[in-house]
Amino acid sequence: MCVCSTLAEEYFSQRPMYDHHARQKTAQFASKSLDEKRTELFGSTDLDDTAPDHLKCPLTLTLFIDPVLSPSGHTYERSAIEKHLQQTGGSGRDPLTNMNFSLQELVPNRAVKEAVEQYKKQLQHATEWWQ
Repeated sequence: MCVCSTLAEEYFSQRPMYDHHARQKTAQFASKSLDEKRTELFGSTDLDDTAPDHLKCPLTLTLFIDPVLSPSGHTYERSAIEKHLQQTGGSGRDPLTNMNFSLQELVPNRAVKEAVEQYKKQLQHATEWWQ
């Protein structure tokens, strides 16, 4: 007899026990959100609290979603720097350097965006590893 058939026979003969065990494990592990697992592992409920500073906008102090580079070389979250510039009439000053620039001078910072995505993947991988 094939081992596969033996395992299948055991499963089908004890299916209620297997189903019950599967439900318990699902409730134990799958019901936890990534934030809950992160809190368990790192003691923080907020990804922004544990992220390195170079992956966070200096204006919002949150992880970048759509990072843009200003002419002065500083990276900001697009929505935050756009709001800052709109409050100053569409053409304003860099909040960190006080240098004049406009919305049209902002360029996407793909390197920072990729670094944030990599950080999130590593954190998720670490969380899955601990499960």
